[in-house]
Amino acid sequence: MSVLNNLRKVRAEKSIRREELALAVNCSSRTIARIETGDCYPNLELALRLAHYLEISTDELFQLDLKSLPEKGGPNEYEHLSDHSR
Repeated sequence: MSVLNNLRKVRAEKSIRREELALAVNCSSRTIARIETGDCYPNLELALRLAHYLEISTDELFQLDLKSLPEKGGPNEYEHLSDHSR
């Protein structure tokens, strides 16, 4: 699975320095840099804080690369997340 992110683009459009964003969302500027380059993904809480601070939706900030998803009817990489206690 691949996640596309617009963090660098949105940050640049709003003229927000990496250090300013990091301070506002309580993480390091190195973490922001790693997210922007795709070296890591933010956890849900950080993704929500980023979107809130940048005043955009998480969907606008991060998106699944649909080309990387399995074909319908094919192996389901999310199967292990389903509730097997039914």
